[in-house]
Amino acid sequence: MDYNQIWTRLKNGDEYALRDLYNRLYDPLCSFSLQYTRDIETSRDIVQQVFVDLWEKKRNIQINQNIKSYLYRAVYNSFIDSQRQAKRKDKAFDQLKYEALSLGFDDTDMLNQKIKKLQKEIDALPPKRREILLMSKRDNMKYREIAEVLGISVKTVETQMRLAFQKIREAFEDDGLLLFLLFKNF
Repeated sequence: MDYNQIWTRLKNGDEYALRDLYNRLYDPLCSFSLQYTRDIETSRDIVQQVFVDLWEKKRNIQINQNIKSYLYRAVYNSFIDSQRQAKRKDKAFDQLKYEALSLGFDDTDMLNQKIKKLQKEIDALPPKRREILLMSKRDNMKYREIAEVLGISVKTVETQMRLAFQKIREAFEDDGLLLFLLFKNF
């Protein structure tokens, strides 16, 4: 069966077509991704997410080339997106550090420890909650925009943000100023 037939079946909801495509292309796509990421786990995560996105958005995706080419392009684009997110995250933490220093924090080692603690708390959030928090604070997206992108209600975004901040507040009970900076400039 050729890739065009597999795509037609997959687009119509055939899970076996997805499995067939996955079995054919998972390893080659991981090898391709590995050229960019230099990390096998990251490569696997990217490829798996591309397949998940393909399945979830199958009815809305318009493929002008064959599905194989599309998947290679999607893996590359996912890698680029992950690099951009990492840069924005680093920039957000650098901004937080600058703000804290400008407000009188003298001990940069202590501040670095607190920033690492904050990063650890954010990383420990459930994946969807972390994504919503980062979209709001790092990407400066409004709750309505986040809801539209993720296909969830604004109320769900509000709830997830509240739960994320609650968890972070618990970890930083004694650091009110740092939390102020987090809410203001994350």
